[in-house]
Amino acid sequence: MKAHRLFSAVSFGVPTGFIGGCIAGFIGFATAVVVAPAVALAVSPTGAGGLELYSGERARAAGMSVSVRTPAQASAAWQRFGAARTGSGAAAWRATWDGLTGVPSYVVGPGVDVPGSVADAEVAAAGAYELLAAHIDLLAPGASVSDFVIVSNHFDADLAMRTVGMYQYHRDMRVIGGQLSFRFKNDRLFVIASQALPHVHIETGPAESSPGAADDLRALAREWIHDDGAAEVQALSAPEPLAGPYILPIITANGDIDYREVFSVEIAQQAPLRSWAVYVAADGSAPVARFDQLRYADAQLSLAVPSRHPGTAPGTYPGAFMTATYQAAPGAEPVTVVSDAEGRLSWPGESAQEFEITSVGPWVEAIDQSGAVARESFLFEPGAAPTWSVAGDTEDESDALLMAFVHAGIVKQYALRFVTNLPALEEPLRAKVNIHSACNAFSDGKTINFFRGNELCENTGRLADVIYHEYGHVVHYQSVIAGAGTYDPAFSEGLSDYLAASITNDPGIGRGFYYDDEPIRHIDPPEREHVWPDDIAQIHTTGLIFSGAMWDLRKLLIERYGAAEGVELADRLFFAVVRRAASIPASYVEILSADDDDGDLSNGTPHGCEISAAFGAHGLRRIDIAVSPLAAERPSLDGFPISVEVLTPMSVCPGDKAHTVRVDWEHDGQGSSGGFELAAVDTESGQFAGRFPAESARGVVRYRVTARFDDGSERRFPANPADPWMTFYIGETVPLYCTDFERDPTEDGWASGPSGSWTVSGADDWQWGTPVVSAGGDPAYAFSGQRVFGNDLGADDGDGSYPANRINYALMPRIEVGQYTDVRLQYRRWLNVEDGIYDQASIYANGSRVWQNRSSETKENATIHHRDQGWVFHDVGLSEMIRDRGVEVKFQLGSDRGFQLGGWTIDDLCIVAATDSICGDGRLSGAEECDDGDANSDVRVGACRENCLVAWCGDGVVDNGEQCDRGANTSDINCRANCTFADNEPGEFGCDVRVGASSNPPVLLLAGLGLMFLLRRRRRGRC
Repeated sequence: MKAHRLFSAVSFGVPTGFIGGCIAGFIGFATAVVVAPAVALAVSPTGAGGLELYSGERARAAGMSVSVRTPAQASAAWQRFGAARTGSGAAAWRATWDGLTGVPSYVVGPGVDVPGSVADAEVAAAGAYELLAAHIDLLAPGASVSDFVIVSNHFDADLAMRTVGMYQYHRDMRVIGGQLSFRFKNDRLFVIASQALPHVHIETGPAESSPGAADDLRALAREWIHDDGAAEVQALSAPEPLAGPYILPIITANGDIDYREVFSVEIAQQAPLRSWAVYVAADGSAPVARFDQLRYADAQLSLAVPSRHPGTAPGTYPGAFMTATYQAAPGAEPVTVVSDAEGRLSWPGESAQEFEITSVGPWVEAIDQSGAVARESFLFEPGAAPTWSVAGDTEDESDALLMAFVHAGIVKQYALRFVTNLPALEEPLRAKVNIHSACNAFSDGKTINFFRGNELCENTGRLADVIYHEYGHVVHYQSVIAGAGTYDPAFSEGLSDYLAASITNDPGIGRGFYYDDEPIRHIDPPEREHVWPDDIAQIHTTGLIFSGAMWDLRKLLIERYGAAEGVELADRLFFAVVRRAASIPASYVEILSADDDDGDLSNGTPHGCEISAAFGAHGLRRIDIAVSPLAAERPSLDGFPISVEVLTPMSVCPGDKAHTVRVDWEHDGQGSSGGFELAAVDTESGQFAGRFPAESARGVVRYRVTARFDDGSERRFPANPADPWMTFYIGETVPLYCTDFERDPTEDGWASGPSGSWTVSGADDWQWGTPVVSAGGDPAYAFSGQRVFGNDLGADDGDGSYPANRINYALMPRIEVGQYTDVRLQYRRWLNVEDGIYDQASIYANGSRVWQNRSSETKENATIHHRDQGWVFHDVGLSEMIRDRGVEVKFQLGSDRGFQLGGWTIDDLCIVAATDSICGDGRLSGAEECDDGDANSDVRVGACRENCLVAWCGDGVVDNGEQCDRGANTSDINCRANCTFADNEPGEFGCDVRVGASSNPPVLLLAGLGLMFLLRRRRRGRC
């Protein structure tokens, strides 16, 4: 059977206002928006996660749409920021952006001087507020400075870094997920992270809930859970006041942000086990949304290695911090003592003493689901060393109590090597084992919990890797700095895997889970790297992106410093990321800021090159280019300007800085080609500029950009082997139809559906709305505005990829082209599709295909997939397919059974016509076959027709060489489709027409030759 992916996700109790999988604008993957006042957070066991609306849909999550390109709505504010920071090296500042909110997720750079900010919390707070006030339009559009309240001011002595975190409010109500944070090092403010929600608005002020109204809200919440079939539901804190009111942001499928005033009700469900945070409208009208807070994780193959599961040779561990009782004298009250870190127990006197030892203590409390503990009595002789073994207790699985106690103690001791100033981790850890289920484990952020075994999988309380992994969730939950980091489920899975692997020194996670030696997951597989965003999937798989990057960094640091020092440094940097990162992509900036030693990221960090190499291999640090948006250009005697910015997160490591940029081009209108190097405008910021040569000929120019770096390497853009060219069009055009998809395309007459016999459920996955980055390669943002049209945009629980073994299409309305004969489709495309020998992305005009993705010749080497990595301007000629002065354009995608990608995403689409390609102007242009001006005629024998096509069999006129021509008149059954009478045999002239006897054979001969000349110019299939 197919194995499940992995054990744990986490549910956790949180202080009022904490968010998990936050909707705010952090970089990268987020599951949903939620606030869980004083209760647990989680996602469902299916891994679907996210905020479920009362309608049954799931809200979109900000942070999925990550871009290095400045959104249009933020451009002015970003320019003002740069202008204000000229004294601090404005060109070195960088930002990443959330495509849904238009807010910069991170702003990093050389830093702003704030003297005394690292040592003095008040100075840092004042510096943060001063910068926020100066740039509120950039960091939190539509908000005021008073909307942000400092909730943490944290100094990390190990990093010499101060972090100031703020929560966002509106009308004194907490905006769920809204937060801002600032990093100070070397008395410089050098990192800003914004997850602020833009333009928050609510119709009324904060609502107050009376005791009766509170009961009504709880009843609404319980009713919703009951209606979904919950067997047992109870309110966790019924006597307590409701949490709230809050402002809950909900991102809808089309990208709008709806702000709702809500109260939060906590509901515990016992069968099946759930813990719900239910958000109910403050006016008591209805539930708004809910979030299943229990964090589960599925598991896959694992095997024990020594001391990691019951099938391995047991290690000998000290019975550290175990509770023991003894009687000093017969009839006396029992005396309770605790063993020390080496397992030593002390008692008065020199005689032997009997102790009853249990699997609880001030360090770890290992208990059974029923509350029972492991218990054993030993007679201690002075100086003796008895051993407690439960090897024979495997049948009733009571051995899990002692294994959980030992390995929970190990992971706590290990974590405290790099976890500092976190008292919560020094409190007793509750480890519950033998829960009545199987093949799973979970954490609620404070405790760790393990299920019984069955014939398929081992008792998870017996697996050291699982115990270490679950404690990783506890570390994450307990250590997040409020207002800076947040609890992202996929990130938490990845960091928990890394923690387990670092303890065992083995990148194979969960060995022994399925009673064999294979890991459930491998964070450093030899054959590949897990890469963002290609490997976004179920949260445990997505987590491998971070754990793999962190493991690769650990190896590089070991290579540089040796095992002990390298691991210590890797773990210390790891914990800094755990505290502050809001997502997996956010981990790159956070680990750089932790490694920095002078409050200036523009000059690199002590281990920045190792970090860049490790995180770059996993797609968390990317080099890209931004090219000036050449598209449909008018002819110019001055040429066509092009500017290129080579976008690199840092410019201090080998291969970071581009020293030359070359452009190669081809013009399909006249067959010319060439190349030129761009002039360096600012090499520090990677800016280059130049001009294409002057060109007046109409046509498409194809070009590509090659950047050469200081280490001798080259990168060519676009990096799409199936379509390695960018394009722009030269010519005067007039728009016939345009849409930017900011309104529903069905209002313009667009239609979509399955094709032919493929009419089955799920075949049509065309959606209109905001894009969400996915493993299939979908974009993080629209080309313009917020909305696009394409295959599976990720709404309604979609995975972002087109369906298998289906054909579906999106059909434009018919566009009238009038007298124009050079008609073109021009649009922006972000297409990801398998090699065309398997999956076909096609464009049709009036039923004829005019474009398709590249197809390999044979299946043996069919790996040239079409992978757009940015918005591509695409020009497609339609003229040859114009019929009856109109055109219908269809986008289609056909797939086989295996390997699906993101499919079509389209934006800013126009049907245009060349202004000088007019049928009837007497000039041959565009797709015209002839043009005799006023002499064009649809009735005169042999004339150029009024659509500028030569006369043909089927135009309704009996031309030279035709015996008949019924045209659209289908009632003349004596005239064949080849324009001959039914009683004649095929002849020698075109269209199988045989000319009858004539008294002037030379004239007939000339007529026949002329007809054949005309026929040569006709389109295929017209005869």
